Amino acid sequence: MYWSDDGRPAFRVSNGPDYVCSAKHPRMWGKDYWSTALLQALLDNGALTRSTWPETLATPEDAARLWPDRTTVHNYARLAGALPDLRVMLVFAANDHVQTAIDKPHIHQAYDGFRGTAGLWCRLNPDRAYAEAFAGREAGAVFPDNPANREPVSWTDAQAWGYTHPREMDTHVIVPLAAVAEMCDRVAYDSWDEDLEQLLHES
Repeated sequence: MYWSDDGRPAFRVSNGPDYVCSAKHPRMWGKDYWSTALLQALLDNGALTRSTWPETLATPEDAARLWPDRTTVHNYARLAGALPDLRVMLVFAANDHVQTAIDKPHIHQAYDGFRGTAGLWCRLNPDRAYAEAFAGREAGAVFPDNPANREPVSWTDAQAWGYTHPREMDTHVIVPLAAVAEMCDRVAYDSWDEDLEQLLHES
């Protein structure tokens, strides 16, 4: 590992181009943050020293103090006590534009945390009745109807639990709006059935 000319951590790759960490990383309290372990490694291997440490880069001590509260995976267990009535809907497409892994690790981790660790009500994507109400039944998109508190038997099949997005349709906008509408209706009617047959509120 070394400190790149771009001002970011970088890794040397045998028989390939070096990997420079992305410019998309947490910036908090006026400093650039990476994990405590990564920042400590920069110091331990001499990539940076205390005297050459950039003023805009969090130190390992900064990260050790502040990073844990910003790391979701370690905090799910606290939700059960702090927000026992929290309900969660995770919205995702069959084919995400950034997270391309078919087993959806970003969704899997969140579901395991909210449902498995915290024991909260959690649904993967809005009810089909809401998605179709916003998009229309003949729109050409496929909307799953996943009951709440359920997950794929195998997360390698997670794409079937996501919505599709034909080119002629902005499902990446429509489906999140349908999710918000469903959750608003569920709160208003205090209805937390795992699946719905129809809209809770007909406008």
